[in-house]
Amino acid sequence: HQDYYKKNSIRYKVYRYGCGRDQRLEQLWGSVKR
Repeated sequence: HQDYYKKNSIRYKVYRYGCGRDQRLEQLWGSVKR
């Protein structure tokens, strides 16, 4: 899990901040995940 946090620290912070409350962020980040 540490690797995931280091590789996607920004996405992790956004996910924690939104707590899945904002699905829009997930969709936007989804395209960046590519």
